[in-house]
Amino acid sequence: MGQRSQDEPRFRGLRSSRLVTESWEVMYPEQENVPHKIFGGYLIRRAFELSSICCELAAPDRPIVVAVNRINFLQPVRMGDKLHYTSRVVLHQ
Repeated sequence: MGQRSQDEPRFRGLRSSRLVTESWEVMYPEQENVPHKIFGGYLIRRAFELSSICCELAAPDRPIVVAVNRINFLQPVRMGDKLHYTSRVVLHQ
């Protein structure tokens, strides 16, 4: 079942456009690595946790990560910063 089947008027399944999870978090000193900067591994773990929760909306039987191509940190995250994580299921054809 692909994207096109979701466009059919009689489609009754889960629409991929609705498979989104979000989370907000304020950075505190316990996540600090270098003075006033947050440890990148912590950020990756939080993103992974949210993506796992999102995956379970479509595949409830313990989804697993098969590959991660690249993770880029464009700027440092500092104590007191507010992070907004968004995870979305995307159909690949």
